[in-house]
Parts: sequence; structure tokens; C-alpha cells
Amino acid sequence: ACVYTWDIRMQARCLRKHLDAGATSNARGLAAVRIGPASSANYLYATGQPSGVVNLYESRGMERASSETPYTPMKEIMNLTTSVGCLRFSQDAQMLLLASDDVKNALRILHVPSRTIFSNWPTVKTNVRRVRCADFSP
Repeated sequence: ACVYTWDIRMQARCLRKHLDAGATSNARGLAAVRIGPASSANYLYATGQPSGVVNLYESRGMERASSETPYTPMKEIMNLTTSVGCLRFSQDAQMLLLASDDVKNALRILHVPSRTIFSNWPTVKTNVRRVRCADFSP
């Protein structure tokens, strides 16, 4: 699957596109995309695949990517096993929530600076059921 960057201020012009890392020829495209808060010209964005893989990218350096070669993500997250349906950045981009509503309790939170999944939540006893959407409180 390709990820496109559009400038809608300039007549919806496509600025660049790149192949999502881990995309296969039989993939059904991306299941979810989320852009994090911008800090100057650099921002984070995440893509979720039908396979459950979430890729975390940094916009800096994206101009060197192409539609033939994948842009290397900062982190490839393989904690979900079903199609990613929800991606949300916290307002300060310190956390990224990833979830799937295909199975119960398929929700994880990534600490972005350390690029690690919080292992202490959700616990085995936490029942979040099927997560269709979620967000962080300010």
C-alpha cells in the first residue's frame, strides 16, 4: 500500500508518496492512518495494516522515499494480530493508541519516545471489549 502526502492548500497537489513498509502484493491496502501533532516541519504519523502491523514514521526524510521502495519506519509494532481499526496520538505525541475491533481486548498503547508498548495496561482483568474508537483526554 502506498502512503500519499497531499497539500490541499495548493489545489490538492500530491507532494510525495511512498510504499508502506511491510506491505505485500496481496495486501488490501491500509486499514488506518493517523497524523500526530506537528512540531515545526517535522511530524509523526502511523499506518495500520489489515495484518495488525502498525508502522510509526517521522516525516523528516520522507522526501527520499518513493513508491517503489518502502520508507523505513521509526518503529514497526506487531502487538496486534487483526486489522487495525483505531490509531490515536496523545496531544503531546508521547503516546500512540492502537486497537482492533475484530477481537475483544485488542488495545495497546505505545510510549513514543522509548518506542515501547506499555506492558502494565491493559491487564488480563481489564475488559475493554471490542474497541472501535478511542481518544486521549487533554
